[in-house]
Amino acid sequence: MNFNNIIVVGAGVIGSCYGALLSQKNDVTLVDNKEVTDTINAKGITIITDVEKKFFPRAQFNLAKILPNTLILLTTKAHQSEGAIKQIINLFQEDTVILILQNGLGNEEVVRRTVGDRVKVIRGIVNGGAWQVEPGKINFILRETVLEPTVPAGIIMDLFNDCGLPTRVSKDFISELWQKLVLNCVLNPLTAIFRVRNYQIGSPALKNLRHKIVEECISISEAEGVNLSHNLADKIDQAILSYTNFSSMYQDVVKGRKTEIDFLNGKIVDLAKKHNIPTSYNEVLTDLIKFLEYANEIG
Repeated sequence: MNFNNIIVVGAGVIGSCYGALLSQKNDVTLVDNKEVTDTINAKGITIITDVEKKFFPRAQFNLAKILPNTLILLTTKAHQSEGAIKQIINLFQEDTVILILQNGLGNEEVVRRTVGDRVKVIRGIVNGGAWQVEPGKINFILRETVLEPTVPAGIIMDLFNDCGLPTRVSKDFISELWQKLVLNCVLNPLTAIFRVRNYQIGSPALKNLRHKIVEECISISEAEGVNLSHNLADKIDQAILSYTNFSSMYQDVVKGRKTEIDFLNGKIVDLAKKHNIPTSYNEVLTDLIKFLEYANEIG
């Protein structure tokens, strides 16, 4: 299998970064609303890593067709997945592959329920961060992409690595997915509530709160049959201090957008109810973010 075309559904900061870098050696189309696609087609995408570089991938508002041997990167917000897929589902070919590159837990269940057995759906983890400096210009902290071990994963890994996106196939993907979930359950709501960069919630004043969030997440992961390291809280403490970017949830809240809280702390709360396990810290954080969404809605 080789992919002759790449379609990025969701040209937010992560989708734009992946689409831009992949366009160096591939036929790439980014799909989003008309305002976003008009900006990309007019100005290109400028990515700032250790250097600043401009890319000119193609962008479309209405996708007319999907060619054979196409890889779709789903980089919308998690709650937008179903709607985004339904818009293009009738264009799928038998060999279309969807790679989900989103935060959260349960995303692939939503996508697989929507597409049925039409196409192959696999999951990836984005370890890194990005934030918009201005429309069409993005700061990108490039770490790595981790892929679920499937037949297309090796091909995608080579394709990504060839374009400067460090990528590997995980031997223990579910554990890594949960570790990223727990990290996001700490980082995203706290940075959104306090309106600060990620490293700032590494303050000693928040250590007990961070650790309580992690403890609850670990208790749910174990109930779900996933064993995580019991020093994960300490590892997260260390990792946070190196993250200078703004979290995606911070960016959503300050821009008045719906967040992915239902796929992060909200997912922990939902699973906790199934197992009858208390998760008061995650529940409070979920409620606080829901209030910020509500406040943005009513102005």
